[in-house]
Amino acid sequence: MRKQQLGFAEKVNLGYAKELEAKLEEIELSLGSEKKSTKLNAILAGVPEEKDITTIIWHALVGFVNAKEEEEAGFNCFRASTHLCCLRLEEIFANPTEDLRCFDDVEAEYDRTRTPLENIFRSQASALRQKIRMVLVWLARPNTYTPAHKRYILEFLLHHGSEQAIQFGIDSTDKFDHTGRDGTPLFYWKNVYGYKTVFTPTAKFILDKLEQYHEGGIPLEKVIPLIICKRQECGRIAVVRRRTKDFCSNSCRTLYRQKNKPEVWAAYMRKYRSDSY
Repeated sequence: MRKQQLGFAEKVNLGYAKELEAKLEEIELSLGSEKKSTKLNAILAGVPEEKDITTIIWHALVGFVNAKEEEEAGFNCFRASTHLCCLRLEEIFANPTEDLRCFDDVEAEYDRTRTPLENIFRSQASALRQKIRMVLVWLARPNTYTPAHKRYILEFLLHHGSEQAIQFGIDSTDKFDHTGRDGTPLFYWKNVYGYKTVFTPTAKFILDKLEQYHEGGIPLEKVIPLIICKRQECGRIAVVRRRTKDFCSNSCRTLYRQKNKPEVWAAYMRKYRSDSY
């Protein structure tokens, strides 16, 4: 029997996966654990040159909600944001998403159905995509929603990201020394060993960022660097350095001006042609 031909989307995903695998293998051989972990997740998030973990998390979240349904790049973004948000809490650089049973929702579904863990992880991520997008839209435009919608968003974040949604244990330190010179100036280590849902680490990250802004002293664009593209036909969420920016890309800015300010665009093109020829 002749093998069924791959569709266009499947071919794109297959080519993307092969290219990504080659990049990841190259990094595995060249970097230490902390830098390697950051670099790997930056690549998954689509920002391979970024080194700041917080910025990578925002890019990964945005990449996830902007991706098309079942697009491999979207799932990789979700995995990257989850991994890095776990690292914030655990302070280790092993990948907690390699043992997906650390998420209670994944483990419960696996015990019930024996579906492969990776499939459950993807299914849970897909089910949360629209609600996560709603959260990011609210962060980018806080006055977009009604008070009832805002309450729903906050309840969603608290359900997934409250302190009670994170399970941890404590281990005593081997040798205590209050100076830190001949031992550890801590009585115990706090170890995270489980999360309520696959979104718990990221929800906790978002709640922590909101608290950080409420404490004051840090500009909003440093804490929540998100905008929604002004071009109505686009509407994508973007990570920016300044929240005064209106568009997710130069191409969207150009298309917006062509449609909404034709006289300005015509004058710009006349000047461009006169300067170029």
